[in-house]
Amino acid sequence: MIAIDAAPRPLPLQIGYVLRRFPTRSRTFVTNEILALERRGHRITVLALNTRPEDLALAIPGAAGRPVRRLSQGASRRWPAALLWLLRAHPLRLARTLVWVLSRPRRYLWRVFTRAVLVARQAERDGLGHLHAHLLMGTDVAWMTHRLTGIGFSFTAHSANIFVPKKTVLLGPELCDACFAVTVCESNRRLMATYAPAAFKKIQVIRPFLRRALLADPPIGRTGEGNCPLQLVSVSRLVAKKGVEVLIRAVKRLSDRGIAVQTTIVGDGEERARLTALIESLGMAGQVSLPGATDAAGVQALLAAADCFVLASVRADNGDSDATPTVLGEAMAMRLPVVSTQIGGIPESVPEGAGVLVPPDDPQALADAIAAVAALSPEERRRMGARGRAFVEAHWHPDKDAERLDALFEHAMRGRSTDNPRPGRLLTTRASP
Repeated sequence: MIAIDAAPRPLPLQIGYVLRRFPTRSRTFVTNEILALERRGHRITVLALNTRPEDLALAIPGAAGRPVRRLSQGASRRWPAALLWLLRAHPLRLARTLVWVLSRPRRYLWRVFTRAVLVARQAERDGLGHLHAHLLMGTDVAWMTHRLTGIGFSFTAHSANIFVPKKTVLLGPELCDACFAVTVCESNRRLMATYAPAAFKKIQVIRPFLRRALLADPPIGRTGEGNCPLQLVSVSRLVAKKGVEVLIRAVKRLSDRGIAVQTTIVGDGEERARLTALIESLGMAGQVSLPGATDAAGVQALLAAADCFVLASVRADNGDSDATPTVLGEAMAMRLPVVSTQIGGIPESVPEGAGVLVPPDDPQALADAIAAVAALSPEERRRMGARGRAFVEAHWHPDKDAERLDALFEHAMRGRSTDNPRPGRLLTTRASP
């Protein structure tokens, strides 16, 4: 592992966060991370590669009031000037990178290159000393910006970067060139290392950043007294890897057994119409609701009113999978028992006694786990929730994790020269296109 000194530093860092879009409702962990670093005094500039009208309309706490460079706006006008600047400032790097991109028949790499040209020029204008990226497009663009300019870069890998074979083509070179890499669980770390074994010590495990407000003393949820049905809540995008269909079928099995549960599945996505039709066909409209997406305050209110949190993650047909879903930490911070699956980093994130984990894609096993939680007394469920809360405070706290990430940035920026560093070779390993 990288040796890091977590002592506070007197000077702020100037870091650019390269993101495909900002903000987005389903990835508030990035906003939480930025806020945590800013509380430590650093200047974070967001470099958003694409912008949709709904991004501008989102009112996500903490997402406003900071520099956001929306590079897709006016890109056709600004791109030639940015390319000319690169030709003057880094001609050899530009030539090598352009030849490499054009020699590979992948239109995606050209899109990455065009965005990297804009990021390179913007990073120079803003005086950024380092780039950090999240998720696939952001990471690929930050890496190519590094190839074009020599600026140090790092990235946080989540799911598609690691699990989807068609999308991992650059992971090996990125690990080799990065100052450090972050991922959200130890199982991800081991898998990432197979793409670049020599980079294993660069890869750090830091769980997704939670909202600091959740670590204030939250209200204790329902007690489930009397004959009221068990209140289940699930928060996820309505996409294949979240296993929402498995949850719906599990609730149907519970209903057939006479176990009363009321299930609210919060989120939106491409599978909404199919899942709505499934609920109707099973006659479960009175017991399962899909109210759509909501904001962080809405999620917190739903968690506070629930008896149990459920996330039925599976592995999608394209290989994509959950690693460490942020919402598990949110639910445990709210002192809820959790029911989830034995996939990715979930077993690392839910300690014994805080929840029940079952094999993925198994509606019967999921139904049995929910039934086991339903059979507990309210006091027993509160004890489960207390164990999860203690685990989050010890291992998933945004201030503690910000200190670790802060030290990684400081180590990276102190340890490399940015004065025309010698360009490395564009790798053509197993992970290359």
